[in-house]
Amino acid sequence: MPELPEVEIVRLFLQKNIIGKTIAKITILNPNSFIGNFKLAINKKITQLTRRGKQLSIFLSNDCLLLIHLKMTGQLVYQPCLNQLDTVIPSKAEGSRRNKHRTFLGHPTPKLNHKPLPNKSTRIIFTFSDKSILFFNDQRKFAWVKIIKKSQLKKSQSNLGPDILSLRFTFKYFYSQLQSSSRPIKNLLHDQSKFAGIGNIYANDSLFLAKIHPQTPARNISPKQSQLLYSSIKKIIKEAVSFGGSTARDNQYIRPDNTKGSQQYNFRVYQKEGELCKRCGHKIVRLKLSGRSAFYCPHCQKQLE
Repeated sequence: MPELPEVEIVRLFLQKNIIGKTIAKITILNPNSFIGNFKLAINKKITQLTRRGKQLSIFLSNDCLLLIHLKMTGQLVYQPCLNQLDTVIPSKAEGSRRNKHRTFLGHPTPKLNHKPLPNKSTRIIFTFSDKSILFFNDQRKFAWVKIIKKSQLKKSQSNLGPDILSLRFTFKYFYSQLQSSSRPIKNLLHDQSKFAGIGNIYANDSLFLAKIHPQTPARNISPKQSQLLYSSIKKIIKEAVSFGGSTARDNQYIRPDNTKGSQQYNFRVYQKEGELCKRCGHKIVRLKLSGRSAFYCPHCQKQLE
C-alpha cells in the first residue's frame, strides 16, 4: 500500500509535470473508480497539488479539485507528450547509462517498469491538451478519484489526524495519543485518525529503530522511549521520501515516471523474517497483529508488560 512517502513522491513529480496543464479528456474504464461528475474537470487547468496523509488533492482552475486515494494497489503513471524532455535527470556518474539507470533526489533508481499502458489494471485515463497522459491504475479496484468542491476538502479530511510531515505533528500531540490508548503501539500507529500517513512498512521500521515491541500497550511506553519513537518515525518517513518511496516485493508501487522506489533497500525489519538483525545478529520474526504482519527483532525489541 502506498504510504505517506510514496504519495509524497507522486505529488512532487506531478507538481513538476502537470501544473498548468489543461484536462482535455477523462476516460473512465471502471465507473466505480471515479466518484462525482467528471465533466466538471474537463477543460480545467491544474493549479496546485497538496497531500494529507495518504490522500492527494489536485486543484483545478474552477471551484473543484480531484481527491485521490491510492489505497492498496493504486498507481498514477505519467506519459509525456513526444516533444517533452524527460524530467528525471541522471547524476554525472550515471550520465553514460541514461537508458538503464536514473536518479531521484540524488539516489539511484531501479530500472524502468516497461509494462505498456493502458493495461488491464488501468481504470481512468486523464488526457491533457498537450497530448500528455496520466494513467490511474489499480489492480484491486479499491483506489478512487473523487471530484469535490474545494470548500468540501476540510470536511472530507476531518477524519484524518495530523500529517506526519506537518507542523501539527508535535511530540506533545504524539505523546498525548500514546498516553490515552491501551492499544498495541503498532495498531495505534496505523490509525489514520491519529497519525495521517503511517502504514505497515514504516510502522515496523520505526518501532525497530526505537527498540519497541509492536505489541507494547501504547500507554506503557515511557516518555524517553516515546521521544525516541517520535524521532524514529520522522527519520524513517523523511528517509523514505529521499529514496523515492518503497517498491516492496509485490511491485505495486511505482513512481509516476514508471520507475521503482529505492527505500526497500533500507528496510530494517519489514519483510525480513528469518534474516539476521543488523543491530544484534538475532533472527527477525513475524507475527500477525490485527490481521497485519508485524516484523521485529525479539532481542532488540523486548515486550513490556
